[in-house]
Amino acid sequence: MERSWRHIDTGKVLYDLTELSGSRARASIDPDYMRPLPATDAMHDIDTAPLSEPDTGAMTPAAVAWLRQHLGQDAAALPARR
Repeated sequence: MERSWRHIDTGKVLYDLTELSGSRARASIDPDYMRPLPATDAMHDIDTAPLSEPDTGAMTPAAVAWLRQHLGQDAAALPARR
């Protein structure tokens, strides 16, 4: 999710998203058409992501999103590579 905003006419909250599989921007997405990812599925994807793969396309979207979030915050906080 890039941002959320309120439509000026309807007052409804909409979202601007970036599709992780192709880095395509999607604007003005109505939350009624969004499906939340269950936390257990997201954690399984993160825990089993092939982090040694040079191709991030091999990782699931949840793992890529987690990495992007943590790399964007503070790279020093990531665990040391062994």
